[in-house]
Amino acid sequence: MARLNVGVLGLSHDHVWGNLAAVAAGDLGRVVAAADPDPRLRERLRGAHAGIDALASHDALLDRKDLDAVLVFADNRSSVELGIRALERGLPVMVEKPMAADVAGAEALLAASRAARQPLMVNWPTAWRPAIRHGLTLVRSGAVGLPVQLSHRGGHAGPREFGCSPCISQTRPISKMGRDRLVGGSPWPPGSVETVTELGAPPTSRTVNPHSRSGRQSPHSQGRVMDHLFIGLDVAKDRLDVHVRPTGETFSLSHDEGGLTTLVERARILAPTLIALEATGGYEALVAATLASATLPVAVVKSASDPRLCPRHRPPRQDRHARCPRHRPLRRGRATSRPPAADRAIPAPR
Repeated sequence: MARLNVGVLGLSHDHVWGNLAAVAAGDLGRVVAAADPDPRLRERLRGAHAGIDALASHDALLDRKDLDAVLVFADNRSSVELGIRALERGLPVMVEKPMAADVAGAEALLAASRAARQPLMVNWPTAWRPAIRHGLTLVRSGAVGLPVQLSHRGGHAGPREFGCSPCISQTRPISKMGRDRLVGGSPWPPGSVETVTELGAPPTSRTVNPHSRSGRQSPHSQGRVMDHLFIGLDVAKDRLDVHVRPTGETFSLSHDEGGLTTLVERARILAPTLIALEATGGYEALVAATLASATLPVAVVKSASDPRLCPRHRPPRQDRHARCPRHRPLRRGRATSRPPAADRAIPAPR
């Protein structure tokens, strides 16, 4: 049997590296190309697997004619879109866990598989863990009675301590309610009653487990929480500096067609609440138009020195009484100083 030619969409999920090594060690298939807009991940791919084509665009990989199957290792939200696009091209797909960011995404992926009549697989290692499969064999053979419950507990000290890459462990410590916590793409510290937050996941309410050892709020709950994510762009003539908040990620792109294409792809993956760029003498016009045409939320903001902003935004002193577009108008001050004594009329004594 000839070896299958496999393509990989996305390199941001850390499980991709173990799977790439497993495919390379076997004789059933070979990875011929992988695509991710992050240049750091492509550079890592070249260093670990020099024979794999490292592509910056997902479209470039999906347009190849030599693929027999596709593996998807992107974030929870974009994995659904990439999986559907691959299925529509008649390619069998394996999606790294979790299957999707929400039920609607999972159902759309399953519907695409059925419509294309192509296999869809979710790489959920628990399903083929040796201990669990042995237990299933015992149940099916009648060696043990009918199981009524299967419990599993697992965890670690955190993504950084566990050895995850910055794609997973982008965090920043903050202080709230008298203790430090981690926000961004990382789980909360051990013993915390907060849910796990994951980049690309939509905000939902936290789940409740009345049987948890930590009370009604379980540290093992699977609800997703995430603060709003914003992207700030510093636009220059030849360069775009990108800043992501609250994750703290920063990167730079060239201010040309290729850089704008990469910016759109990465922004779609991040799914920000807003992309803000400062008006910079016209350099921002093409960037804003490109983002808007890609249906991304974009706003061109005024410089902090704009006199129409209120005093709290540090306008020039002579404009401190200007009308603020976001606050009620400020009253113009009235003179309160009296003229010097030498200039005042002194009433005559009576």
